[in-house]
Amino acid sequence: MKVFVTGADGMLGTCVCKELLKRNIQVVALVQSIEKSTTISSFPIERIEGDILNVESLRRAMQGADYVIHIAASTSVWPRKNPILYKVNLDGTKKVAQVAQELCIKRFIHIGSASSFGNGTRLSPADERTEIKPEDSTLDYVWSKHAAQSWLLEQYRESAFPVLIINPTFMIGPYDSAPSSGKILLSFLNGQLPAYTAGGKNFVNTEDVAVAVVNALSMGNVGECYIVGNENLTFKDFLNRAAMLTSNTQSLYYAPSWLTLLLVVFSRF
Repeated sequence: MKVFVTGADGMLGTCVCKELLKRNIQVVALVQSIEKSTTISSFPIERIEGDILNVESLRRAMQGADYVIHIAASTSVWPRKNPILYKVNLDGTKKVAQVAQELCIKRFIHIGSASSFGNGTRLSPADERTEIKPEDSTLDYVWSKHAAQSWLLEQYRESAFPVLIINPTFMIGPYDSAPSSGKILLSFLNGQLPAYTAGGKNFVNTEDVAVAVVNALSMGNVGECYIVGNENLTFKDFLNRAAMLTSNTQSLYYAPSWLTLLLVVFSRF
């Protein structure tokens, strides 16, 4: 079995490659720069430089693969409106799927986002049947991922394209070299995050998501979405747990959401 992985050197991509190797599965990793793909440089896998927006490079790299795991995406949430997100997350996904369809890939695993579904509450959580509403988000990241998911499911309905979508919640884990989601922990540990806001998220270990992604090569039903999450925590609970695990004794204060947004806006100047 040979699996072609896009975004292979990111936080989730690295964990997925590691899980594939653990199961003795051959990996072809698409990366933007071999020189910069340090998280997987020691892995016994084939690394190919390419871009998900370039169909020819995708076609060359994907040759001989049996399955595709499409992880590459832009996860930027600021500024809220950003056309690059649609170019990467929607147009890029269409190009990867187009080549996969041409090459008769057995199964196409797409990494979506749990934010593509409607919001729930701690007492009444959302699930894969909860439709997102316009008022649920103003982020182009959310809507670009939702658009890609909708398009892929349409391809399944129209042409039986063998897509299965994994929708992780907020991932925390190793190999976060950017860092991405780990910024919240680093800021807290460095004393740069003294306050928390209302609300919370569902948090999940990236390595657990990787197990679900690799399981999806042979488990689950094509044409369906699967939320992969773990624990619902308020932001206060999350930071308190981080403080306990790291013996961090700094005091935490509540900050209204409007103040947090204002600080984010001014920090961009």
